[in-house]
Amino acid sequence: MKQYEEKLIAMPPERILEEAYHYTIYREISCLMEESDLNARQLRALLKSENPMAEIYARWLDTEISFSEEVRSVIRMEATAIIHAEMLLHRKRDERDAR
Repeated sequence: MKQYEEKLIAMPPERILEEAYHYTIYREISCLMEESDLNARQLRALLKSENPMAEIYARWLDTEISFSEEVRSVIRMEATAIIHAEMLLHRKRDERDAR
């Protein structure tokens, strides 16, 4: 990750913007690796790779997991939570006004 960040910083601003998504996913992979429950054998296997981050990223791109769909799901969840909170607030106001 450090090598990738150094390479990124040396790029012109326009290129950095183009790399933003890639960088975000790399950061997420890096954080998840720090928290991972991989055993020693799995970690050694990853370290045999010339560039494990790039390979994990490429494999992730080939999956059907969509970052966009995950974000859409969170947006829907947040909207639903706000609606629910508003309904509770209105219900409490109605109960208070009814007294």
